[in-house]
Amino acid sequence: MKKIMATLIAITLLISFLPAKSSTVFSATPFKDVPNNHWAKDAIDFAAQKGYVGGYPDGRFIPNGTITRAEFTAVLVRIAGVQAGSSGAFTDIQKHWASDAIQTAVAQGIIAKEDFGSTFQPNKNITRLEMSRMIARALSLDTKYKAYLDAFKGLYNGDLPFVDYREMKDKDLPFIGLAFGARTMNGYPDASFGLNKNATRAEAVVMLKNYHDNRSKTPESFQYLRELKEVAETGMNAAAVSRLVPEVNLKTTDITLKHPAYDVTVKRVYVLPLEGNVVSLYEKKYLWDRNLLEDRLKNNKRGYVVASVKFSPKKNGDRMMIMQSLALNPSANITHDEPFQKYGLINEWMKQHFTLVKDVQVELSLYGSYSDDKFRVYIDSIDSNLGNVELLFNPDKKRN
Repeated sequence: MKKIMATLIAITLLISFLPAKSSTVFSATPFKDVPNNHWAKDAIDFAAQKGYVGGYPDGRFIPNGTITRAEFTAVLVRIAGVQAGSSGAFTDIQKHWASDAIQTAVAQGIIAKEDFGSTFQPNKNITRLEMSRMIARALSLDTKYKAYLDAFKGLYNGDLPFVDYREMKDKDLPFIGLAFGARTMNGYPDASFGLNKNATRAEAVVMLKNYHDNRSKTPESFQYLRELKEVAETGMNAAAVSRLVPEVNLKTTDITLKHPAYDVTVKRVYVLPLEGNVVSLYEKKYLWDRNLLEDRLKNNKRGYVVASVKFSPKKNGDRMMIMQSLALNPSANITHDEPFQKYGLINEWMKQHFTLVKDVQVELSLYGSYSDDKFRVYIDSIDSNLGNVELLFNPDKKRN
């Protein structure tokens, strides 16, 4: 009897997320456990009305419940509307209810077999990383999005604005970047992506609705995608968020300043506008909250510029080694510690003490700004081999 009950419960849980035609949805929307003020109500109602998901026989949706790899794949394949196919992949899905959907996803390139090995484990709860891979591959069935996915091979994990970016592997960056940049997936309030977290049913439905809505839009319509693509190709995001014009391509030009006390190489330059409606995807990472900035750090500024540099000390020291000889100009003295506390980012003006150890490379953030009366942004290292290196200029200003 216990075995029969367990089987019935398992079937009920499975069937509730099985894609179905509207006539076979088990519970009419709205669901009794999805109140009008629930954050995912619109997405849940949409998915149920379309017949992509169903509720439980007792009228619940259980938005905080989990979702399996098979369930997510089945709904994604249904929304993508791809032609059925068979790949012969995976030995553990032959008799599974979602076998056809999983085989189709593999055949169409939505699932890569190498991501899972010889077994798919369809009843295992899906992770957010696995979701990002599937969503990005589904988007890239469109050649326009495929171009962005390919370009994102030029990203490194620090180009993604999540506090857990150091846990991200190079091979996964294009998928996370595309899913996030196309606004199908977002991070958590603490700015983490949650690679290995299991999304809830509500979170999954929101992602799938975002995919449904956004796949018909052009990738150029998403500012985050434009920023990520520009960074992947040039090492800067200037054109995507401002009128500042890059003077160098950091992906093709090596800017390494050799100082008697250190070597420093410019890896990235991120522009963070403070005016208008444009908010860079990098603002949270480098400012955390613009409201934390003192007025003196916002007045008469159109925005900030951050240079992320590899800093290699040739001797032991502290922040004075940097402050006496290295700057991004016009300089900005960002002193609040949130970027350090949240992301582990180091800059010479932060309140926390730090030490520099000979031959131990660190990543530093150099803060600068731009305004109406400053037409260029440059990195300056006193006594270096290169001196001033211009990075950006303002086309609205005449050169001196």
